Amino acid sequence: MSITPRPSTGAARRGRRGRRPSDAPPTFVSLLWPAARRRMWWYLATCPVCGSPHLGRERELAQVARVRSLPCGHRVKIVIARTYGRPEAVA
Repeated sequence: MSITPRPSTGAARRGRRGRRPSDAPPTFVSLLWPAARRRMWWYLATCPVCGSPHLGRERELAQVARVRSLPCGHRVKIVIARTYGRPEAVA
């Protein structure tokens, strides 16, 4: 039994499900400014695939809007729709 190597396609770079990160469906999130003792950016995302709500957090604002896996396992592109809080509340 001989094993022949497969031709290199882009499928190996796409991950286990064969999808590119740019193929992830967008999900619009509500973002909370860090305030008082809360030092992180919190966001609420609803998965567009299964409809489950998820709460997430990041230390930097620039890290919020990107492609990520939600706890339900679906990959989505996070898009900030609303921001709650005040910029002057950041310590």
